[in-house]
Order: sequence, then structure tokens, then C-alpha cells
Amino acid sequence: MDNAVAIAALARHHLPEPGEKAPQSTAAMTMAIGAVWTHARPCEAMLAAYRADPSLTAFKLDFATALQDTPATLTTVTVARAASA
Repeated sequence: MDNAVAIAALARHHLPEPGEKAPQSTAAMTMAIGAVWTHARPCEAMLAAYRADPSLTAFKLDFATALQDTPATLTTVTVARAASA
């Protein structure tokens, strides 16, 4: 919990737009990054599915790329929503 509070404070310092919603925004980003990690490391069954049907590889995530894109997208949406509020 202390780490989540510290990350939210750091985020609020560098990105003040979310204001009091910074903890929720930080939590959403942490969950999204966890999902990226999980999906970027497919299990053997998913790797077999990719081999059986190469068209499925369109859904395969590159961890480094998704780790940059996902927080950037969430940050952009957060700032846009704060600006329209």
C-alpha cells in the first residue's frame, strides 16, 4: 500500500491533472501493466495456437512496446478527461 501511495504522489507531482483521482489512475495503470506482462508471455497452449493459426499472432503483444504504449494511452485519456471536466 505504501508503494501505491508513493507512486500516486509521484504521478500527481509530474501529472497534476488527475488531482484527487491520481490513486485510481495509478491503480488502473498498475493493473494494465500487469495484464501486459501476462499477455506478452503466452503459455505453451497459446504458442501452439499461434503455430496452428498464424493469423492469431496479430494479437501477440511485444512487452517493451506495450509497456510504452499502454501507460501513454492511459495518461493521454486521463489528461483529456481532466481537461474536459
